[in-house]
Amino acid sequence: MKIENNNNQEVDILQLVKTGNLRAISDLDSNQLNIRDESESTVIHYAARSDNTELLKFFIVTKSMSGSMENSIGATPAHDAAALGHLSVIEWLVDHTD
Repeated sequence: MKIENNNNQEVDILQLVKTGNLRAISDLDSNQLNIRDESESTVIHYAARSDNTELLKFFIVTKSMSGSMENSIGATPAHDAAALGHLSVIEWLVDHTD
């Protein structure tokens, strides 16, 4: 999903999350991060799939986003992390989500 960042550059938010580019992501505001893909997965789902607790901390703690949102099949970011065996992500989400 491409949007224009605060520097008037077109960026693919989900690709930034997949690659763990926290510096570029931190330049985006909460409205720009509040997106869903075709399966209704959020940036937090993508961070969980990428085994990236730093991005999860940024989204959930810094940007106050919910870590328990479900996608179109009812999977939360914790479900995605569990399916991929990302134990540290699951533990972090259990401790920090509503």
